[in-house]
Amino acid sequence: MSGKNLNEALDGLLRGFVERVAHVQAVVVSSTDGIRKHASGIESDDDADQASAVSSGMFSLANGADRSFVGGVGYTRQIIAEVDGGLIFITRPAEGTLLTVLASHDADLGLIGYEMKMLGQGVAPALTTAPRISATG
Repeated sequence: MSGKNLNEALDGLLRGFVERVAHVQAVVVSSTDGIRKHASGIESDDDADQASAVSSGMFSLANGADRSFVGGVGYTRQIIAEVDGGLIFITRPAEGTLLTVLASHDADLGLIGYEMKMLGQGVAPALTTAPRISATG
């Protein structure tokens, strides 16, 4: 599948996720360093970029808390945050990639978690973000 066809297929899957899963408002796929790759249900590219950056920051904080306070190795599996405007779900479906779902307070946490897992497993090979290689002179 070509890059364009792959992007169109992923965009279609994300649109379908937002339309199919009750109370989901938006979904964003980004790199773990906060670069947006795909989004659906978000008004503007700026908002999708901001959601990507916030997801990256939250994930990084959770990894640090895992290492610092609970004796883990800094491998966060998922984050669920309840905020005034609704719920934020963040998972890492593939290496270097985050899947973020924004939902209303009426959302079924178990259903969204399940659907995120299924989506992530189904498209994980296409979502893997290659590590960045720094240019050295």
